[in-house]
Amino acid sequence: MSEINLPHTITLGRPFEYGSERVTQVVIEDELDAGQMADIVNEPKPGSQMIRMVAAVTGWPDPKVKMMKGRDLLAVCEVVNSFLPSGPKIGK
Repeated sequence: MSEINLPHTITLGRPFEYGSERVTQVVIEDELDAGQMADIVNEPKPGSQMIRMVAAVTGWPDPKVKMMKGRDLLAVCEVVNSFLPSGPKIGK
C-alpha cells in the first residue's frame, strides 16, 4: 500500500444507519499513538482490538464501529496497519 495522507476517507461497501445518520464513509483522522496502541494490545480478543483500533483513528464510539460490515472493518484496519509496517501485528 502506498503512503496514506491524513485525513483519509474510505467509502463503505455496505453503508449503514447509526441512529438518524446514514453512514457511507469512514474518515481516518489520525494515526494511533503509543498509548492507544498499548490499550489496544491489552484487549483480550482480536475482534475487540480491531474495534478499538478503528474507534481510536476515527473518533467513533465503539457501538458505531460495531455496526460496520466485516469487509468494511477489515478495509479500515488494512489502512491503519499500513501505519505500522514494522510494528506488532494487531490481533493474536
